[in-house]
Amino acid sequence: MADVVALRRDPRYAKRGFAPFPYLKDDGLYGIGTYGSTETDLLIQGLTQGSRLIDTSPDYRNGEVEESVGWATEKFKEPVFTMTQLPVLAWESKHKRVEFQRALRRSLGKLRRGDVEALLIRNAEPGQLTDPDFRAFAKDVKGSRTVQSFGASGHGPDIEKILELTLDDDLFDIILFGAHLARFQNIPALLREAKNRGKKLIAMKTREAAFWNHEDGWEKENERRRNRPWDGNWELDFRRHALKDAVEETEADQALVSIRQPEDLLLLKS
Repeated sequence: MADVVALRRDPRYAKRGFAPFPYLKDDGLYGIGTYGSTETDLLIQGLTQGSRLIDTSPDYRNGEVEESVGWATEKFKEPVFTMTQLPVLAWESKHKRVEFQRALRRSLGKLRRGDVEALLIRNAEPGQLTDPDFRAFAKDVKGSRTVQSFGASGHGPDIEKILELTLDDDLFDIILFGAHLARFQNIPALLREAKNRGKKLIAMKTREAAFWNHEDGWEKENERRRNRPWDGNWELDFRRHALKDAVEETEADQALVSIRQPEDLLLLKS
């Protein structure tokens, strides 16, 4: 609790207040994903185009991406729903509750603010959702209005169990899920039930979903990826359809577009 008090009193960490969640159905603009991106100017351009959701993590390039997000959202000045994550290494500490506080403090410093809209468990494992140290930490920072919402992300086999556990758990408001798994086992029904219970669903890995589901154009893109796996020049129409199809199939409230180069900005408008 001492670290939470310190966050409130430290003048370097001014609270911005919480931005509203930007539903895709309201403004027609996808959220900004920042995996692999450190270009502050690109992020500002995305926000200028109207996107009001940005997702980051201290694990992306050792915190450099969080710093870029902090500069971008500060310079932009308008409210932006910002999501970051607890670093994976924090879960390995013998004193997790203390390490969670330290990790949040580091993230807020890089984000240049004293509060944040959402804090996610990255690649969540079922046991982490009920971990006593995590629950105590979450209660502290929500009570101090340092964090508004908590969420869980997943794009592996644990996502089914994560969905089951969060259905009746009021702590978790946000589910960031891999759209490529949306047709497997009980996941479609669980996504529908989560939405019915008021959880905010955000789709990621929509391009992978289009490959897995053999959407139109997947063979051509698969060949391109095989021949030039690292060039990053994905066909915009294929990615655009992948986003649209993933949102329609899962009824997601939002989806993320990874912004790594200027051409990616063209995808933000749904």
